[in-house]
Amino acid sequence: LITSTTVYVTVTVPAGTGGAIDTTTVTATSSSPLGGSVATATDTTAVPQVPGVNLSPGTAKYTYPGETVTFTHQVTNTGNGPDTINFAYASVNGWAINGPATVTLPAGGSRTINVSVAVPSGFYEGADVLYVQAASAANGAVTALAQNTTIVHRPDWLPLAGVMALFLVLVVVAS
Repeated sequence: LITSTTVYVTVTVPAGTGGAIDTTTVTATSSSPLGGSVATATDTTAVPQVPGVNLSPGTAKYTYPGETVTFTHQVTNTGNGPDTINFAYASVNGWAINGPATVTLPAGGSRTINVSVAVPSGFYEGADVLYVQAASAANGAVTALAQNTTIVHRPDWLPLAGVMALFLVLVVVAS
């Protein structure tokens, strides 16, 4: 008499294992008095990676010409697997920007990043917008964007610059 039994295998996928592939092998051995036999079955479980990224919102800061302003953001991998987050930066006025190129985070992991923008010494009054974009390396279409504003004040001494120049000319002529 030959009988068969269906065997069900349950695989529990741990959190944070997006993109992982696991192989499960089940081995069955008969214990017949006429001689045993062995059969195996192999199943593969693939967990698709679902990327996600979050970036804390931007802020506004006041400064003066020639200063460097630093903005702080929290970047979070909201996906189900580890991911490298790529950063891109843009200043509306084309000012120099310094920030990390990438960070690698586990699923659910966060890190603080600092992004600085240098205000040119000849920029006496106005504003700049600094865009920070975070993109998943697993899927570049998954992005987050923050917008920071740098407001540059005219230094208190600037209106006196013309008076000081005239004073110096008068001092030189009088000498």
